[in-house]
Amino acid sequence: MKKPGKNDDEACGRAAFGELFRAHYPALLQYAGRLLANRHAAEDIVQDVFMSVWLRREQIDLGSPLAPYLHRATHHKCLDYLASLAVLKTVSGHDAAGELINLEAAGNNPYSEYLLKEMSARVERLISGFPARRREVFRLSRSEQLSNQQTALRLGISVKAVEKHISAALSAIRQSLRQL
Repeated sequence: MKKPGKNDDEACGRAAFGELFRAHYPALLQYAGRLLANRHAAEDIVQDVFMSVWLRREQIDLGSPLAPYLHRATHHKCLDYLASLAVLKTVSGHDAAGELINLEAAGNNPYSEYLLKEMSARVERLISGFPARRREVFRLSRSEQLSNQQTALRLGISVKAVEKHISAALSAIRQSLRQL
């Protein structure tokens, strides 16, 4: 009689993971799709959640109910995705989030639009609360899309000061959005 070995444990782990995936993937995909109104992003996020579970399989108790954990992880990854769109919009000066929503006309999702508007408003409030010079540097850099050197010349400060203000502003925005 053959003793159970590492290969047997690995095969059992893969089988259990396959069952977990098949049982929860459709519902998580539907949930993420409703939040994001973007099927491709939803698929990527749900696959990321399962990849995370697979990589952490030795630390996760597969005997406990995993549906709440998977649902919560998917929810947080969706919020992170939406927050990254809001940051992209603020940093790049164009409405990437709006473009994404418009691309998915069939997936008109008021919840996603609400989250994006909330994140954009939060970022705008944060920028408005910056010290005057930082706010001015950030708006020139992002809204008027001036280079660091052009911003420095216009404001009569060094390029290093411009870089410092932009770095501090982006750091504050990222930190604020992580707290969502």
